[in-house]
Amino acid sequence: MVAPVSCNGTYAADIQRATPDSTLHFYRSPLRLGRRHRLGAANLRWLLSRANVLDLTNGAIGVMTNPTRTRSLCRPPATSRSPPPR
Repeated sequence: MVAPVSCNGTYAADIQRATPDSTLHFYRSPLRLGRRHRLGAANLRWLLSRANVLDLTNGAIGVMTNPTRTRSLCRPPATSRSPPPR
């Protein structure tokens, strides 16, 4: 049997609310942005993309990310709604 690990209350919501760089704020910030921009209110569309790149749109919002540790240099496709890179 493994003994429980004590975190000294550092993960309690009341403690994390007072700490701007806490895990609680880390997750709440993008959720708040999603609500503000109504992500999820439109149809989610996966786009064809280069290797190691996750590319999708949700209404007028485009998201392109690399979820791996591999570097991937890419530009948004010509049909993307984002402005061209400078």
